[in-house]
Amino acid sequence: MTDSYLLDAGWLFFAAWSVVVIVVSVKAFGSDLFPKLFPHEVHRDPAPTRAPANSSLASKSEIR
Repeated sequence: MTDSYLLDAGWLFFAAWSVVVIVVSVKAFGSDLFPKLFPHEVHRDPAPTRAPANSSLASKSEIR
């Protein structure tokens, strides 16, 4: 009889753990996996990169 309790507890733990993993995954990756379901989350363009330093200025400062 004890084995049936352990089996039931195992299935309940597995079911609860599966729900937690699914909820966390959808929360983290939902906008990437289902963009039509999450239209309010806007993907922004990456930040612009800095322009490269002027090489003529760098060479002049090294000469001094």
